[in-house]
Amino acid sequence: MKIKRGQIFEHYKNHRLYKVNDFAINEKDGKEMVVYEDIESHGNFVRPLEEFTAQVDGVERFKLFEDSMKDKLEKIAEYYGATDQIVQAIQELSELIHVLTVIFKC
Repeated sequence: MKIKRGQIFEHYKNHRLYKVNDFAINEKDGKEMVVYEDIESHGNFVRPLEEFTAQVDGVERFKLFEDSMKDKLEKIAEYYGATDQIVQAIQELSELIHVLTVIFKC
């Protein structure tokens, strides 16, 4: 997956949202690093790109927020029975999430 500045990701364990602010190179080992911010606390963090994109216990450590929301909406539809109305609502919500991330440059 190609990570870009401004994208929002959800952490697999704490479900907090983080915005990718920049990329850096670790001076000691030359590894590419991701500089990201907790969008609630505004705390900044740095993690090797390899770790940021890695899977933990079979799931992505950080999942693109749009994908995460779409998965959650699909699970809700599955739980309640995927009627045409629910499927249409999911598509509209997914489109709205995409538009909002573009507007706010997330």
